[in-house]
Amino acid sequence: MAASLNALAEMYRSQEPVLSGGTASSTSARDSGEGGWPGPPRHRPSSGWPGGDSRRTGVQGEGGGFYQRSLRINEKTLGPNHPELAGALEGLAAIHADEGKLTKALSLYERAVTVTERALGPRHPRLAVPLSHLAALYLSRKRFREAEALHQRVIAITEQVRGPRHPDLVTALENYALLLRAMKRNTEAAALDERARAILAHY
Repeated sequence: MAASLNALAEMYRSQEPVLSGGTASSTSARDSGEGGWPGPPRHRPSSGWPGGDSRRTGVQGEGGGFYQRSLRINEKTLGPNHPELAGALEGLAAIHADEGKLTKALSLYERAVTVTERALGPRHPRLAVPLSHLAALYLSRKRFREAEALHQRVIAITEQVRGPRHPDLVTALENYALLLRAMKRNTEAAALDERARAILAHY
């Protein structure tokens, strides 16, 4: 039941038109790639989470309701630390971030990371998505050091699971490069971009 509600919520969210300044790329658990796990989502080149637009059509509200119901059902039937909770937590976090409610989004993504770590371990590939989104939100708050630590974790996880030349690693490297540019560490950012281009050259 909860999994179906998550799927419905994601469907509603995907139907929301992207408005000017729209959302960051979102990768859900159902959009899994090779190996059954999604790669890190790509961030837009801005000073952090692009945020949403207050002129919503109501679709987000319906999606949020499905995620909330899924979360309540899973917490009641599976307990507060079951990995199945992560999908609903991430979905709600993305909606709050799209609406500019970054404090609430941060809290939900942090909980999603904690739940996943406790259930699956600190290097599980499922962590790549919430860690990457959390890093983007930290960047939007200029919490650079915290964001950098998360980007480094995403790269390490992706290398471990996909290998050093997988396309998913390109996204992780490019996201980290965006952060480094925001920190005025342009030489390091350029080196990451060069590594990303070298990986893409093999495909």
